[in-house]
Amino acid sequence: PFAPGFAQAATVTVEPPSGTDGYDALMQYKRYFPHLALTADYSGLLQVASGRVLDTPGLAEFSDELLRQLNETGQLTQYLSNTTLAELYAPLGSLAPDFSSQFVSKDGRTMI
Repeated sequence: PFAPGFAQAATVTVEPPSGTDGYDALMQYKRYFPHLALTADYSGLLQVASGRVLDTPGLAEFSDELLRQLNETGQLTQYLSNTTLAELYAPLGSLAPDFSSQFVSKDGRTMI
């Protein structure tokens, strides 16, 4: 899967310049929430030219590999993907909620 390049491209560190309101806010955040001060949310966009993105071969393996690589950084605090949600709700069978609409576009070609 493409996960090695994806994980590398998702590494971004940005701090606001000293003396700005953003910097002051970050310092206060670090003071009161030091365990969360250096976290960031990232989203990936996957799109197929035709068909449904959820039918893409290797999608679960891609998600698993991305999770593995992010875990190796030692900085991952949370990970959620369409495939991890499917695994989480699998024991519910037909009672599981349809969460795909939260991640997949109406035409089924794109997901976050």
